[in-house]
Amino acid sequence: MPSSLHTRGSVRSIALLIMAIGMTAACSGCTINNSHEPSSDFRPDSTRAKPVPSNANRVVLEESFRAISSALPGKVGIGIAAVGDDQVITLGDWDTGVAWSTIKVPLAISALHSEGERTGSAAQSAIEASDNDAAEQMWARLGPPSKAAQDVQAVLRAAGDSVTRVESERVRPGFSAFGQTKWSLTQQTVFAAHLPCLSEARPVIELMSDISESQRWGLARVAGSASKGGWGPDEHWDYLVRQFAVISTPRGQTAVAIAAEPTSGTFSTGVALLDKLTAWVQAQSTKLPAGHCGIGGGS
Repeated sequence: MPSSLHTRGSVRSIALLIMAIGMTAACSGCTINNSHEPSSDFRPDSTRAKPVPSNANRVVLEESFRAISSALPGKVGIGIAAVGDDQVITLGDWDTGVAWSTIKVPLAISALHSEGERTGSAAQSAIEASDNDAAEQMWARLGPPSKAAQDVQAVLRAAGDSVTRVESERVRPGFSAFGQTKWSLTQQTVFAAHLPCLSEARPVIELMSDISESQRWGLARVAGSASKGGWGPDEHWDYLVRQFAVISTPRGQTAVAIAAEPTSGTFSTGVALLDKLTAWVQAQSTKLPAGHCGIGGGS
């Protein structure tokens, strides 16, 4: 997916590198166990809370979303969960697809954990400006593709996604292996809900909170959000546009994942659909589940 390099001032870069250096040592601890599942030394900050949204709010959200989504020109979906929770409200008829650049978030976390300051600038460009070359640099530094995929997958597991398998092979010429990972709306929402609970994710969440202007659509327009978008064409060059974010509210934090496959197949229409989904999220803000890592929350 096309993107341009985004540059920040030296003060911000130094701050990012200092944070990265302070992370737990190298990813040599991310080894493969006997079940062929990567082990992990990523740990949550504290015991995860499990706030449960009220049934009344769930029904209201379902009815409201059904009313607005029926008029949208495309297939859309949304996942919502309180931070610290595994319970996801899913709405709409889109449920799974290619991750595209949203997978750069766990990739950057893994690369910073493994490489520290050596990958700080690449992580900044890959997250803030969705720079593909920077992401490929981080991927290569993790080792052979099979190991890189396992290391990124270890981050998913640490953040609650026990299902998604990170792609290690270039299944489509011209596109990254990791970008072709199949990531469901539900599992991406779970990942987003536990992301703030992962201490190693803090430098990447900071970058997600400072997305470049070219990436400021959908959830990235919500004040105080930390977000990452991704987009790309299928074999027929019809675009999928998706995004996830952690949104702060007076009641706690909410994880949201949204996706759209516009009927027109164009990227611009996909972005417009995500803007409409975001407007709905903001209109329903008082009804969304919200929580804190290890503290609890509610709807």
